[in-house]
Amino acid sequence: MRQHWADLLAWGLILLYIAVFFWLAMLRHLSFNSSGFDLGIYDQVTWNTLHGRWFFYTTTGQPTLHFSNHVSPNLLLVALFYLIHSGPETLLLLQPVAIALGGLPLFWLARRELASDFAALTVLLAYLLFPTLQIVNLWDFHPPVLSVGFFMFAFYFLVQGRLGWFVLCTLLAMLGKEQLALQAAFLGGYAIIRYRYWWAGGLTIVLALAWFFFVMLWLIPTYSVVNEHLFLGYYADLGDSPAEIVLTAFTRPDLVLANLWQPEKLRYLFDVLTPFAYYPLAGLPVLLIGAPSFAINLLSANSAMHDATGGQYGADVAPWLAWATLYGLLY
Repeated sequence: MRQHWADLLAWGLILLYIAVFFWLAMLRHLSFNSSGFDLGIYDQVTWNTLHGRWFFYTTTGQPTLHFSNHVSPNLLLVALFYLIHSGPETLLLLQPVAIALGGLPLFWLARRELASDFAALTVLLAYLLFPTLQIVNLWDFHPPVLSVGFFMFAFYFLVQGRLGWFVLCTLLAMLGKEQLALQAAFLGGYAIIRYRYWWAGGLTIVLALAWFFFVMLWLIPTYSVVNEHLFLGYYADLGDSPAEIVLTAFTRPDLVLANLWQPEKLRYLFDVLTPFAYYPLAGLPVLLIGAPSFAINLLSANSAMHDATGGQYGADVAPWLAWATLYGLLY
């Protein structure tokens, strides 16, 4: 028992996290404070998917496929859990489970790299106590939150050189929402630049970018009630199409910097970096893997996306803040 005290404590913290945040989410739901946007939407989409009406929903008043809004194929996996219990309670449980289990690879790698059980537990605690992730658990349900755990395991398998598992977890992670494919592509690029894993990184990049442009240029416009992504308007100052927005982000640094240099966006950076004591900045090469998610949140005209104290959007950057914290401690 003394030899495995750190493992037992790590598992204890993870199970405690799951229990506490599932309990809090359920209290919120049972006291009629949960919302049709988005818990009701995803409960209906998941139930319909399980019963053969894949991704169909009527929650917005116009019967259509959820592809008109977002593309989250990971709901096919979520639907399997509805075989056990069909209802929003399942969704509210899956979120803290995905986040908490993502702490396991962080603990394992931190213990190896830092050569200290105590230090590894400290990094795990910083991740579990990250306020933005805690808020996500109490903000109904959102499929991208499940990608937190997959991205955490994907990075761990990359460092371990277990490339098959790395590719699998990365691809599963990008199925949480359409823009996460860009995140997967950056992770593939890191695999090539840092470890020279050409086939794994290259395959990840090709599949991720192919999926991103297929979804943004065909799938969503096909089912959208406005023939384009409903939320492209958040980035109207950068372009009118996904390709133009991405191109402008890379070729017009002056425009990007002017967009970023706003008090509320600087506050967002303060709010996500402070809980990790700014160590992610010392682990900048790893933090840059999260550049697409940071850019999507910070460049958006939707203030909720760069508010670390509310909404679900902070989940996308959490894995890279946690991993960069570990590598910041090493550097």
